[in-house]
Amino acid sequence: YASSWKMLADQAAAADGFIESNYDGIFYNFPTGSVNCAWSGVASEQPVPNTATPEIPFVFINGDWTPVYIHELGHILGLRHANTIACIDENGDPVQLSTHCISYEYGDPYDTMGAVDGLYFNSRNKDYLGFFPARNMATVTTSGTYILKSGNAPISQNQFAATGSYAIRIPLGTSDGGENQMYYYLESRDPQKWDTSIPLLAQTGVSIRFAVNDTVPYINNNKNTQAGDSRSYLIDTHLATATFDDAPLQIGETYIDQYRNLKITYMGQTSAGKSIKIEFMRGAINCTMLAPSIAITPSFQTGTVNTTINYQYAITDNDTGTNCPARILDTLVTTYPSYPARFDRARVAIRPNTPALGQIAVTTPIQQINATVEIFNTAIHDMYGVGGTSFSLSVPSSTVPCANRPTTTFSPAVVSGTAGQSKQITITLLNNNSSTCGNANFSVAVDNMYAASGWTVSPMANIN
Repeated sequence: YASSWKMLADQAAAADGFIESNYDGIFYNFPTGSVNCAWSGVASEQPVPNTATPEIPFVFINGDWTPVYIHELGHILGLRHANTIACIDENGDPVQLSTHCISYEYGDPYDTMGAVDGLYFNSRNKDYLGFFPARNMATVTTSGTYILKSGNAPISQNQFAATGSYAIRIPLGTSDGGENQMYYYLESRDPQKWDTSIPLLAQTGVSIRFAVNDTVPYINNNKNTQAGDSRSYLIDTHLATATFDDAPLQIGETYIDQYRNLKITYMGQTSAGKSIKIEFMRGAINCTMLAPSIAITPSFQTGTVNTTINYQYAITDNDTGTNCPARILDTLVTTYPSYPARFDRARVAIRPNTPALGQIAVTTPIQQINATVEIFNTAIHDMYGVGGTSFSLSVPSSTVPCANRPTTTFSPAVVSGTAGQSKQITITLLNNNSSTCGNANFSVAVDNMYAASGWTVSPMANIN
């Protein structure tokens, strides 16, 4: 329905002299209930059913939803959703930020691109869109105490002061081989203009967000340049609670990035803004994150049936630069029904120049009728890269067959009785396979065509 409405609107507008190419984006507002769609708004950078994305970005608004206009405008400007992020260390325990994380779409409660429509874009998103003058964006690479002004105070370029930082960003190095720049963004917000309803903890605290800035934003008529990961991720500085509503750092509290040797302390409120102490405990962060690698030795082995074959692995962190974070990697290996294979741990932590060493175990089947060579593929991965390699195992056919016929005996061998009686015969089966073959299951069936006229014979159970 939406695509049909769009086509008719385009035709009517063109007939009225509207020239689509004169605009950077087009909004289509559908009267409430006129289209049978589950969404309140959608932008062309997102999948739109039955609609091809045109050169000019467009937005559908389903009904009268003023805050949705702002959210969808963010999309055609190049923003994606404002998310939250939850991370673990190598033991599975929660930490504020590592390389092993999941994000919660729309999770940020302090951004119109997140959980609440109608608020301002957060400072990271404003920076991504080029809103802050260079003089008012502090890029911090050395330890010190910095003053942070409210990032939502100016609503236009001419309202920025000649000096002062309305946002602070801390470079964290690059990912994807140097292509994408990573940052922490520090933000202060006041309850004014569109932010009059922003929660108190965002007013009194300092919000910390993580972002990976790749590609250029949608500005200067650079149409349809949706960034690969132009999302912001709100950091929860209070892991003890099960909500991100209290995510901002409060006065006197310290956020520690244990992997990057960085401390951020909210010292207090001054007349000029919020005082924040930033400490690089081992110098500036200048890390280039690269894909990890794994080596397996030996790469080929010959084994026998019903045994465990071990391989040794070495996982290497290939990151370069200074203060690179530990990589928390998931470990995976292909497995087959008769050839289960596993790493000795589900995830590992590695640092540059300190490989993680361990073992992969493969269990062979209890019998192998035909010789085979199985190839196993491994994968190690986190948020920033994937590595992998393969190894193989040859298992010849079993030297001890496991398909010998069982020996069957009946007791008693002959039975007699009168009409209407029920008689039982005990059947004993002897498994003649080797003990290395394991247990065997036998099904017992009786063919009544050989029974005497009027007699019925039936088994009482299967035999193991």
